[in-house]
Amino acid sequence: RGTLRLRTLWGQFWLSNAPCTLTVLCDLPGAMPPGELEIFRHCAIETPRHGEKIVIVVLNLFDIIGGKEKQYAEYLRRVQPILDRFDAEVLLYGLTRMIYMGNCSQEYCGLIAYQSLADLRKLSHDPEFNEIRHLRDNSTKNYVLTAIEGFETMNDAAEYLENGGA
Repeated sequence: RGTLRLRTLWGQFWLSNAPCTLTVLCDLPGAMPPGELEIFRHCAIETPRHGEKIVIVVLNLFDIIGGKEKQYAEYLRRVQPILDRFDAEVLLYGLTRMIYMGNCSQEYCGLIAYQSLADLRKLSHDPEFNEIRHLRDNSTKNYVLTAIEGFETMNDAAEYLENGGA
């Protein structure tokens, strides 16, 4: 258990209290007090499958091009065994239900965890992945793909900031 800070080029998220659940922002009446931003309230720091710390999380935001749903579905079916081979974990994959802050308009969101940036790079250059990449690229638009590196503790995040982000 502990707290993990994730930083991206466009924002920051704090994941804390590490039970093996992920709670996502929802727009049900009364589900969240006004003015309270809880994009992630609880998130596993350790992967349920391996018990190893997540080092890199890739945020995928995108829209599916109308008429290309079956093509993207084929990509999803074919990419899962490749993700498994690289010990990547799908933390969350689903539909965007509410934009609480900002102007993000993508309909789909996925969070994929990798044990290292090297594993992400290996997957990105894997021949089997490159064979199916066109299924994703030709069926999606407005794609944002951001690799996020997590801090071990909030104190580590504070020290990073105090040292000028270095």
